[in-house]
Amino acid sequence: KFKIGLVYNNGKALKTKNVTTIIVAGETEVLKSKSNKFKIPQAYGIGFAFEKNYFRGGIDFEMKRWKDIDFTNSFLRTRNSNRYSFGFEFPSLGITKGTGKMVLYRFGAEYCGSYLIIDDIPINYRAISFGAGIPSKGRLSVINFSLELGSNGTKKEGLFKENFCTFHIDLSLKDLWFMKRKYD
Repeated sequence: KFKIGLVYNNGKALKTKNVTTIIVAGETEVLKSKSNKFKIPQAYGIGFAFEKNYFRGGIDFEMKRWKDIDFTNSFLRTRNSNRYSFGFEFPSLGITKGTGKMVLYRFGAEYCGSYLIIDDIPINYRAISFGAGIPSKGRLSVINFSLELGSNGTKKEGLFKENFCTFHIDLSLKDLWFMKRKYD
């Protein structure tokens, strides 16, 4: 089985208003009021997924057209932001496929060239994740565990870099709404 997906976002214009006030003895005075207009850029994306038996995999690309957006800060430039990601899932070995004892292992990675360029230094995001889906008894279908390791930013020229490790737990619930009854 093969699947393909396309994404398009036309962008959006945003209007903001900043108001600076001071309150003294219960009286409010407006010191400064400023309106701004911002744009969220167009975005394009394409994804491709495949499935064979219990193996699944996919790749994804997305581009946001930030280069056409101009900020008033002279130290800040923008560029088109490209995001690349992929992932795959495969079953545990040696266990009968399709049974409640089959564990699904997962691995994924993502890279995003951020739209920000600060003082001629690009800010980028990288992450890898791996996890497992463990079947459970009763109504619960699968308990999913994953660990994500990544970094965002850079330490060049005194900028900040965030390194992170995130642990996720979630449940995929089995639903019986659309099952046809055998007995009344």
